[in-house]
Amino acid sequence: MYLSKLELQGFKSFADETTLTFDPGVTTIVGPNGCGKSNIVDAIRWVIGEQRPTVLRSEKMENLIFNGTADRRPLGMAEVELTIENTDGVLPTEYAEVTIGRRLFRDGTSEYLMNGTTCRLKDITDLFMDTGMAADAYSVIELKMVDELVSGSTEDRRRMFEEAAGITRYKMRRRQALRKLDGTQSDLERIRDLTDEVSTQVERLERQAEKAQRYQEAEAELRRLELLLAQVEFNRLAERQDALQQKETEHAERAAARAEDEEATEARLQELRETLATREATLQERREALQEHRARVRELEAEQRLQRERLTRARNDRDEAQQAQEEARERRRALTDEVERLESALEQARPALDDAEAALDDAREERDAAKAAATDRREDVRERREAAEAAEAEHAEQRRALDQRTNRQELLEDERTRARTQYDDLAETIDGLDARIDEAEADRAAAQEALEEARSARAEAATERDERRAALEAAQDELRELERRRDAAEAEVELLEGLVGSYDEVSDAVQFLAAEELFDDLYTVADVLGCDDDVRVALDAALGALASCVVVPTVDDARAAVARLRDAEKGQTSFLVLDRLPDAPPSVSAPEGAVPLRDVVRTTDPAYAPLADTLLRDCFLVDTLAAAEALAEQTQDAARSVRVFARTGEWVDSTGVLRGGSRQEDVSPAASRLGRREQLARAREQLGDLQAACEEQDEDVAEAEAALNEIDLAGHESAVQEAEATLADAEQRLERLRYERTSTEERRAELQERLDEIEEELTEHEERVHELREAVEAAEEEMQRRRQERAEAEEALAEAEERERAAVDAFSEVQVAAVEARNRVDNLEQDLERTRDQIDEIDRQTGERTAKIEDLEATIEAALDEQTELDEQIEALREEREDRDESVETAEAALQETKAEIEEVESRLRSIRQEREAALEQKNEAAVALTKVETRTQDLLDSMAADFDRDLADDPVSVPEAFDESEAQSEVKSLRGTINALGDVNPLALEEYEDEKERLDFLREQKTDLEEAEDTLLDTIQEINTKASERFMETFDEIKESFGTIFTELFGEGASAELQLEDPDDPIDSAIEIVAKPRGKRPVTLDQLSSGEKALTATALLFSIYLVKPSPFCVLDEVDAPLDDANVERFMNLVRRFEDDTQFVLVTHNQRTMDLSDRMYGVTMEEQGVSTLVGVEFDEAAELTE
Repeated sequence: MYLSKLELQGFKSFADETTLTFDPGVTTIVGPNGCGKSNIVDAIRWVIGEQRPTVLRSEKMENLIFNGTADRRPLGMAEVELTIENTDGVLPTEYAEVTIGRRLFRDGTSEYLMNGTTCRLKDITDLFMDTGMAADAYSVIELKMVDELVSGSTEDRRRMFEEAAGITRYKMRRRQALRKLDGTQSDLERIRDLTDEVSTQVERLERQAEKAQRYQEAEAELRRLELLLAQVEFNRLAERQDALQQKETEHAERAAARAEDEEATEARLQELRETLATREATLQERREALQEHRARVRELEAEQRLQRERLTRARNDRDEAQQAQEEARERRRALTDEVERLESALEQARPALDDAEAALDDAREERDAAKAAATDRREDVRERREAAEAAEAEHAEQRRALDQRTNRQELLEDERTRARTQYDDLAETIDGLDARIDEAEADRAAAQEALEEARSARAEAATERDERRAALEAAQDELRELERRRDAAEAEVELLEGLVGSYDEVSDAVQFLAAEELFDDLYTVADVLGCDDDVRVALDAALGALASCVVVPTVDDARAAVARLRDAEKGQTSFLVLDRLPDAPPSVSAPEGAVPLRDVVRTTDPAYAPLADTLLRDCFLVDTLAAAEALAEQTQDAARSVRVFARTGEWVDSTGVLRGGSRQEDVSPAASRLGRREQLARAREQLGDLQAACEEQDEDVAEAEAALNEIDLAGHESAVQEAEATLADAEQRLERLRYERTSTEERRAELQERLDEIEEELTEHEERVHELREAVEAAEEEMQRRRQERAEAEEALAEAEERERAAVDAFSEVQVAAVEARNRVDNLEQDLERTRDQIDEIDRQTGERTAKIEDLEATIEAALDEQTELDEQIEALREEREDRDESVETAEAALQETKAEIEEVESRLRSIRQEREAALEQKNEAAVALTKVETRTQDLLDSMAADFDRDLADDPVSVPEAFDESEAQSEVKSLRGTINALGDVNPLALEEYEDEKERLDFLREQKTDLEEAEDTLLDTIQEINTKASERFMETFDEIKESFGTIFTELFGEGASAELQLEDPDDPIDSAIEIVAKPRGKRPVTLDQLSSGEKALTATALLFSIYLVKPSPFCVLDEVDAPLDDANVERFMNLVRRFEDDTQFVLVTHNQRTMDLSDRMYGVTMEEQGVSTLVGVEFDEAAELTE
């Protein structure tokens, strides 16, 4: 099986359709950095189902679609197809050629195809599962994954081992089983809760059903009595309804008669109302005409009054204007005189102003001098006051210090008294503590002695336990060693049995016969012979093709086998028939220096000795070819041909045939079976011995465990702990007492020190108090002197301020006089200006009033003419008013007559209506009563129909003659009390009880089914774990052994590496650690390895996995980048070693890797952003990668 073709279009930088064809062997892909080589690797990984964008070097899947360049538009789809030749049937499908495809569109949708048919991702995943070719398996390895493989998360490393072991499917089944188990357990928990709940519900419903039965019996009797009482009530209501219907009919007839009288009266009233409306209209028209006449007269009179007012106002305005003209002439004359007076006064006031301003300057100089003197005095007073305040502050400070010292002295005396008392008390306490300490020391000595005894007993028990434990551990170590040897023997037996039963080394015909089981056990010549390893090559040369011949007892067996081969067309093979072997003549004597080859060859059974004698007759063994030639020359004259074999596989016979050459290290495939059955027998015998030894050692281990368990070390330990606790308590008590005594001593010493300090401090305070008293007296004298100086300065200041006030007052008076003089001059100037302005204003107003008087004269003349005309119109209208008043009075009299007649008819109509309404009211009362009875009757019928589904009118109840209504009502009341006493009753309790009981039975069945399913799933998971663990451990051991070998090959002799499980007890999920020891180094962590060493370690691990389970193809992306030329050589030799089973695709920049490859592709980017596949010659590859 191998990859045959990869087709890309629109995937990453491969915009155009690109096809790569692959053949078995090693294919390299070369090209400069950034040209898209790794995109081919990503395409292979993507098409086989990779779902992680980060693994494909992208943030999201949409970025895998060609995104366009400066000259190309983006594509809408990426598509990759991979064709695999499934000739070996590795993939679980009947097709010899499988093409898988994957498409991705811009909208995020994708498609998977298998042989052109749309399929699911799961179908692709299942196809590659456990084949080593899945997306996350070991078929595609990138450089960054090398570091992750050896130093990153152990999950990736473990996934490769699982793929190689073929347990991915098991783990998937286990996950599915665990999910089902979780669901089953969750369902089971819910079912259990539900079962408990329903069980409680069934018990509750059973009680409710009993209660409902009693309720139904009481309710049935209640319904019977209520039905009889309802029938009695219905009969009573029917009689009452008939009486009310008759009364209603009588009142209705009387109301109808009064209604006819009312109708006639209303007709007469309507006629009178129409007459009244006509007369009211006539009156209204005459009144309106009269009002219009009156309004016209009032309008003319108002106009007349208005004209009179206008005339009066015009005359008044004219008189006022003439009066104002006269007053203005008088005012002008007065103002002219005032101007002359003001000019004269102004000339007199100006000299007085000059005198006042000169006096003001003199007063200002006097005021300024007085202020300066007062300021000096104030400064002196301020200084004196500050000095006095300072002296007072100093006096207060000295007094305060004296008070503090005095108070402190008193406090110290009190403290000294208390300290002396405490000092005496502590002496008594110390005496008591000494006695208690002596007692505690005695207790501690006793506890110490008890502890020593307990420890001694524990030490003896511990020594005994250690001796017995050592014996147990030795027995267990011996058992483990025996078990390890037994397991190794089992593995060896299993391996040898497989090798013996495989027949892979012989022809297809022999393999066919072995598979057909024609013989109980098919033997070849190599199977029945055995020898030491140093003779194996020589024996192989002696037997030649006879090694693969089938050994049969009789000729019939040979003929049967031949017939079977002929029928099946499985080819031919040779048979050696034991009963046809000729009697072997005596062998020639062994030449000097040679050993008969038959003497060093063993048979698995004595029955095969004649066969060995016949096949190895006249065959001798020497060490070298030269010795063989010498012996052959010596035996040339012998009667029979003699063959002499060197241990190297070279040989010479006496007839002159010689076979030689380089040393032959390995035997032929058929001869590799030499001694295997002998070896298998020995291995089985050894396995039996080891199994018996293990059983015997198991008994020794059990006896050692029993002996160890007999020692009660816990009891001794408990006794020691109790003794230690007692000693600790005694020591703690002693330490506490000593601490208390030490603390008391320290406290007593502290008190003594404090008493000494108090005495010293009191002496110091007495001296300081005396000094402070003297300082207070001196400060008081200084304070009095400063106060006297302050008083004298304040008196001088008062005199200076008095002089200042006098100067200021004089200045103020002179200033007022000057201001008054200035104000007088200013006022006179302003009055003169104002008077002149008033004269000009009077002249202007006089001209305006003259024009106004002329206009008023014209207005008065026009008003007199209009007044005369209005008087004439008003007189004519007054003469028409009397006729209009008389017509209005006539219309009012006719209207009042009609109104009186209407009132009489309305009175009669009201009387008729009252009588009709009374009749109607009585009818309505009867109707209401009838309605109530009918409603009560209908309610009764509805109630009975609803409660009893019975119509009392159509289906009356037969009431017994002896029926007592009051007794029945009492019984109903009693039954209702009984029902109320029962409380809330579930009427469906009986039905619900049956339903819930049936549901409970069903749930219990479901619970039983789920418990059985849980047990089945647990068994399944255990079985899966067992199988997966076995398969994983088998694969892990094989890979572990191969890894150490390949690691040594890559790193050289002296290097070693090992694989370890972090948790050997849980091989399915345990992390896998790598311990590497390159040559010349101590075991180091993988992080300490260089990049090249990491790459070689990962390569060793990868190919170790290939040894166990080869992947049909392997894609390696620049994994050789960190390697030097020597390591590249080793790497490629390893690749060549596996190329028969695995197809390799290498992305590389290394020239040496290119030289060792079978075919090559070049990837370039002639158009920016678009990768192109080009043909490459091997000598051009180096230039292409630069």
